[in-house]
Amino acid sequence: MWQPFSSRTQTSPKRPRTVSKASRPRLESLEDRVVLSAVFDSVFDVGSDTASATAQSNAVDAAGNTYVIGSFSGPMDFDPNVVRPDGSDILTPPGPWAGYIAKYAPDNTLVWARMVGSKLSTGPGSVAVDGAGNVHVSGEFSGQAAFGSTSLTAAGPSDAFVTKLDANGNFLWTKSWGSSTTGEHDGDIAIDASGNVFTAGTSWYQSGNTIYYTGFEVRKYSPTGAVTWSKRFDNSGGGASSLATDAGGNVYVAGAFFGILDFDPDAKKTNYVTGGPNANAYVLKLTAAGSFGWVAPFITRSTQVLSTVSPTDLALDAAGNIVVGGIYNGQVDFNPSTSVDTRLPNFATLTSDGFVARLSPTGSLQWATRLGCAPVASLAVDTAGAVYATGTFYEPFVPGFGLPTATSLGGTDVFVTKLTKTGAVDWAVTFGGTGGDYANGIAVDAAGNIYLAGYYSSATVDFDPDPIGTHTLTNPRGTNMFLLKLRKS
Repeated sequence: MWQPFSSRTQTSPKRPRTVSKASRPRLESLEDRVVLSAVFDSVFDVGSDTASATAQSNAVDAAGNTYVIGSFSGPMDFDPNVVRPDGSDILTPPGPWAGYIAKYAPDNTLVWARMVGSKLSTGPGSVAVDGAGNVHVSGEFSGQAAFGSTSLTAAGPSDAFVTKLDANGNFLWTKSWGSSTTGEHDGDIAIDASGNVFTAGTSWYQSGNTIYYTGFEVRKYSPTGAVTWSKRFDNSGGGASSLATDAGGNVYVAGAFFGILDFDPDAKKTNYVTGGPNANAYVLKLTAAGSFGWVAPFITRSTQVLSTVSPTDLALDAAGNIVVGGIYNGQVDFNPSTSVDTRLPNFATLTSDGFVARLSPTGSLQWATRLGCAPVASLAVDTAGAVYATGTFYEPFVPGFGLPTATSLGGTDVFVTKLTKTGAVDWAVTFGGTGGDYANGIAVDAAGNIYLAGYYSSATVDFDPDPIGTHTLTNPRGTNMFLLKLRKS
């Protein structure tokens, strides 16, 4: 069931506040807010009695079509409400699991579904759609994988891939990269106004049962799949998790780093940043030509092992501001370039909190907001600059001062929250059941409607945010993928 948070029934205690000067970034503590919650529109799921499906990322186009990617096991019907004599809605993986790319019409009717898979593993990571309806997907694969009629073989433990399909689901081109000594994963993808494709990925290797990250790479492809440039950043423990592009073709990358890292890809220039003792975060701007623009670090300030920060998603608003969300523990300085204390409080020593922060087009911190015990998995920005974030929580979810705490219904539950363009929380709701329920992707259209993609293993989940209404889905076993649409209230 959904649990709405409202400050109408509870107010924050009277206590002194620090008045912010116009020039200093604001750390939002989520004081008294009024719920302006979204309204349920529709939900459907994909799963079966004998197989499972997950959703990793989603996107929506101007016509309201929804695109979702993820993984599935066993024969899977991606349009369970319609019987298709040609069987075009049923995909069968070549191995235990495979990846899928699916397009759904505004009424949730399946337009097409395509498989990307190998006998080992294939993991789609991110999806983006251009103005012509072409679909771009990045991810990783092991062994030999098929992308339509194209077959690729990984050079090492796993290779990164990027593939482009047209609006009808026909594969146009697929590219991969990797090495014999490390695994590669393209974690995010973006498209500029000219149709150029950008990816950000992380390199890794395995020793025993431990995975070690070795750095990240940002790539730019032409609309036809030719590599325009590739920039490598070596860092033990570092990686890239998300990226976005602006109207000028500049690219913004977010991720984590350890120790000292040179963020200038030019071999003749340097721009070193020294981090704290544990995992630090960065937002990096590269120009359309791949040159260094600027870097904004988030630095850990505690010697505790659990003091870390890791971005998970990044988006731009219409004014060119950069919004980044993720997870942090302990003490993290979100604006170390100034003497102003810009550390968000951590709810408890052994818990992970979520954060959403906004930077100006020049990389200056404007605000940072904490979401207690609720790591952010994905975020989106609407045309007015409001931010929508989603993720999963297990510990009691603490939105902030003056707002009630939400408790999971048994396992991991999902939260969705809206923040204003100044970082204040308008509303937050949660849903889930007694099992593990996850949200991995969120998108918003021009009308402010919200599209959420994830998966659930609970036996039943009510996806309606209205406490009076119910829209329950049932999962007989395994894991079901879901797509939820909420209308702007």
